[in-house]
Amino acid sequence: MPSPDDLRAIERDLRSYGDIPKIAVTPASAHDLLDFLSFTLDAEKPIITTVMGGEFRYARTFLPFFGSETVYCHIGTPTAEGQYDIRELEQVQELLAYR
Repeated sequence: MPSPDDLRAIERDLRSYGDIPKIAVTPASAHDLLDFLSFTLDAEKPIITTVMGGEFRYARTFLPFFGSETVYCHIGTPTAEGQYDIRELEQVQELLAYR
């Protein structure tokens, strides 16, 4: 898991290749996840952030609420551990949405 400073450096480098970088990490702790959420929230330009693996799978559902532009889902067969089925993600996000 990159440090917050490393995440900013990675973002800066990736932006030289395109407008909306994607950064995927594997948090080792809840503190790592909080740092990643803060990084996502503080991004000044559009960004895609996601977590890999099953331990912090739930973070995929709420990263968009912190500014991530997309969530990668599957229809049928997952292509990565922790991926949600598109319908399952829609249900979870509907429950999380403030109305």
